[in-house]
Amino acid sequence: MFNQFELAHITFQRLNQSAIDFSLSTKSKEGSTQPYQELWVTSLSNSDLTGAPILGDVAGSNTDEIIYATEDGNIFAVAGDGTIVLQTTTNGSIPVGSPVLYDWYGNNQPVIMIGAGTKIFAWNRSGALLPKFPIELNRQITAPIVVTDVRRNGIPEVIAATEDRLLHVIDGRGENVSGWPRNVNTAITTKPVFAQVDGTWSIWAFSQNILHSWLRNGASRPGYPQFVNAGFNGSPLVYESSVYGAASDGNLYSIGKNPSFSDSLGTFTSMDSISVKSLYVTNNELLSVSVSENVLLKDSTNFFREDLLLAQSRNGSVFGFNLLGEIRLTENLGQPASHTFQPTLVDIDSDQNDNLLALAEFGRLFAWEVLTGERFYDLPTSGMKFPIIVDLNGDGRKELIAQTREGLRCWTILRSN
Repeated sequence: MFNQFELAHITFQRLNQSAIDFSLSTKSKEGSTQPYQELWVTSLSNSDLTGAPILGDVAGSNTDEIIYATEDGNIFAVAGDGTIVLQTTTNGSIPVGSPVLYDWYGNNQPVIMIGAGTKIFAWNRSGALLPKFPIELNRQITAPIVVTDVRRNGIPEVIAATEDRLLHVIDGRGENVSGWPRNVNTAITTKPVFAQVDGTWSIWAFSQNILHSWLRNGASRPGYPQFVNAGFNGSPLVYESSVYGAASDGNLYSIGKNPSFSDSLGTFTSMDSISVKSLYVTNNELLSVSVSENVLLKDSTNFFREDLLLAQSRNGSVFGFNLLGEIRLTENLGQPASHTFQPTLVDIDSDQNDNLLALAEFGRLFAWEVLTGERFYDLPTSGMKFPIIVDLNGDGRKELIAQTREGLRCWTILRSN
């Protein structure tokens, strides 16, 4: 509570056997501005998050709450001031990944959903289980669930992977829809993706070194599965007409009818109706790939904008490539990277310029100015996991919310040029 002041003076005076006089005075330098201010911290009861918090209005307050799950099976929704507004439990089943917020009944009242243990849970805004939930799959869930309208008929389903190497599409009655489940070679451990490519909706999932794709009816998408020479890490990234994957051999892979990367930088590893092209990035394992659109960049003469693929290696290097495979950004943490955060571009200090953010394995959050490459130091130094950066209060300033040793903690980043 004292980190917003330059000087804090505390005095105690014993008045009698049962009373003590307490006095606190604080001072700040005139005109001084702290780079960040702690808003609140809430206990995690010595447990860890299972995934990054999400934001949404689950309490009907017309403002977003922070919703998260912990390894001891507790699900929380916290208001913007740190007050817990909802708490429920999976009764000991360990959640997998982050909660999902979805309007399950189509009545504009989103519910909280998560896979945990062998079950799929769903709760209303009062914390009560929905009818038919939890849905029992009888096998351990191995990846975060996806909730979406797979059949495109206005009725949602749950996509869930289980340890017996099956991928399910579960309806509201707790049953697989026609054509599902589907078998894969090894259990899916990263979140599947439901996305449209070349005008056709499909489910995409990595299973070791294989990219699987299925149509809505459960049939394999023509040209799939596709194989590469190393295991994939993270989830598939579907962008424009390609599917991208980060692999353990240090390559980025682009898969599709016309995969990305120029012929001078990329290498075809497979050519057919669906082709695979690889881009060598590093001699170290890649952990993830994400995309940032319309990023402002500059070269020696001009400013310009491009879409960037952001890739992170296990040893802490971060790379930004355009879709041709040309390198535009590169930074290094100087230590291994955390698996709890994907590098991202965000204007964290509200100065109209993007920052590249990445998290080290030991919990330090790093940031650099994209245009200058200069390190941005005005961030909390607490060790953290699963950080998110949002404008929680709608005031134009960014909040940083993350798991720390003290609990779930929230800061406002104050610096603005």
